[in-house]
Amino acid sequence: IDNTNGNLICIGIPSASNIPLGGYRQSCQGCELNSDGSMLRCSHCLTASREQVEATFEMAKCPGTGQVDNQNGKLVCKGLPNAKNVPKGGYLKSCDGCRLEQDSQGFVVLACV
Repeated sequence: IDNTNGNLICIGIPSASNIPLGGYRQSCQGCELNSDGSMLRCSHCLTASREQVEATFEMAKCPGTGQVDNQNGKLVCKGLPNAKNVPKGGYLKSCDGCRLEQDSQGFVVLACV
């Protein structure tokens, strides 16, 4: 147990050896894949306020060049390329894996990971 700015946090919780590469390894502990490798679960991921929370992630949502990262205690996929036909805009600086999709009502919407 450690004290980080008044928050008590657990340190040294081991993760499984077969977990995927990614930035989350720097701020999450107790990580493991389920038996078929489809779900990553970390028992202790740090938030921006230095609290530790449990986080899970479906590995199918991070294919190819993407890598799992910790974003304020939530596991997310970073590094996925955007589709070539997405409109220009400031969102491209903070969003990955953006593409145009058709929703259930026939509207074209922008979807990002």
